[in-house]
Amino acid sequence: MSTLAIDGGVPIRSQPMPLRRLMGRDERAAILSMFERAETQGHTVFGYNGPEEEAYCREFAVSLGEVIVPAVSDPGGVMPVALANQLPVPADCEPGTYNVGAGRIGRRRRGARQDRDRVP
Repeated sequence: MSTLAIDGGVPIRSQPMPLRRLMGRDERAAILSMFERAETQGHTVFGYNGPEEEAYCREFAVSLGEVIVPAVSDPGGVMPVALANQLPVPADCEPGTYNVGAGRIGRRRRGARQDRDRVP
């Protein structure tokens, strides 16, 4: 086994990691717009249940639609899905475990689409 760089070994990187970009132009414009509205409208622009949070929640919910949940669970793993106006779709556990595996999720996703088509 080779020696770690901290113990005198050769470092893996010769250059620092690149800067992490937390936001782009669109995000900057949205933030500045929010600040400008806060100057005229007050604190209602910010905080829980403000218009920005409500819009984010709506858009996020539309992007999900259905959420695959484990078949072996308690209400705490399923009820938040329903309370967020999503459709909880149970996926069976892998044999000999209480865990949902990737294969089961893939099969359940295909089945969920068929089930959704049948919902009135």
